[in-house]
Amino acid sequence: MTPAPHIVISGTRARPVAHVADDAPGRAYSALSAVGFTWRPEGFYALHDWQSPQDTAPTLRALLVLADATAVEIDHPDRPYLGTLAARIAERLPGTWTVNVEQYTQRVWQGDFLACLWDSAGVLGRALTDQRVPRAAILTSDDRTELIITERPGHPRQLLIGALAAHGIAHAFAGDPAAPNSIHTPADPARAAHRIARRLLPRYRDALHTLRTDQLAEALDIGQRELDAWDAISDSLCDTNGVPLDDDTYGMRQSQRDAAVWEPFRTFLDHGPHLLARVAAIDPHITALFADPAGVRWQLRELHDALAGGNRVLQEWQGEVARMREAPDPQLDLPYAGRRTLRDRPARRPCVPKGRAPLLCAHPSTSVS
Repeated sequence: MTPAPHIVISGTRARPVAHVADDAPGRAYSALSAVGFTWRPEGFYALHDWQSPQDTAPTLRALLVLADATAVEIDHPDRPYLGTLAARIAERLPGTWTVNVEQYTQRVWQGDFLACLWDSAGVLGRALTDQRVPRAAILTSDDRTELIITERPGHPRQLLIGALAAHGIAHAFAGDPAAPNSIHTPADPARAAHRIARRLLPRYRDALHTLRTDQLAEALDIGQRELDAWDAISDSLCDTNGVPLDDDTYGMRQSQRDAAVWEPFRTFLDHGPHLLARVAAIDPHITALFADPAGVRWQLRELHDALAGGNRVLQEWQGEVARMREAPDPQLDLPYAGRRTLRDRPARRPCVPKGRAPLLCAHPSTSVS
């Protein structure tokens, strides 16, 4: 549902009139009364007839200030309602977007957004830090991308637009030097949507792709180091025939290895679908960018297979956890640690094929021999 203002100001600059929404809060009527608007039998609020046209502009400015302080939404020719603007912008963006308007009647509340704003030294971050921002519109897409839109302080009929932290990714988004910096744009829905689609969203997707590939590369490196460490000590735990010297010690260390490798693999389950989709979306014939297209297609199939197999293991594990919560008696089932050991076993956990991760970073300019 499109957000709607509480008060709509119309009429002329000399003789403005105000219409109040049926569901407007009582403070909307109080704000109009406080600056001199009174009810007229014609069905609207207006200023007293004895007020001169010269008094109108200061009265309307006072109304806007009072509205910001009391969370009353006003649609005025000189300051269109942010929710209406945001909804019209969302209609022009690719995909499906929802709009929600948030009020910050206290300055400290606007600071709450700084921790989840993905903006490095951009105009929006500076505005939230240094100036008063009484409201913001949050746009959420069907793929859970979130944008924030505010009026630009000190610049009538201009907007500030930035990206919020990517959903489901652990990262220090605030102050990230690789952030997709916010933009400013005229408060015109068509022009704002054009700048978002042509500038902000491409920056956001590129930054998100880089973040995913960096996190995946780091996770796979951690996993490989765990496997290398296991290779370095496993022989010392066995006799010359490869039989463990102590089954308990060998099994405990093996379980530790498997648990340590599962966490990096879980990162692949989180990022793999997005990265593989990006590879497919960049160019349907992306394999032609590589010296061995047939080998690349085979490697991509391996990655898809590892992803599908890993998701099956994860779903089974989540089902086990839910079942153990319903019947926590350890006499009825293996305890949590035992079930986790079953989850982590290499025979059930598909591996990310070694050397395949760079494929997930492929770009139209990539040329691999």
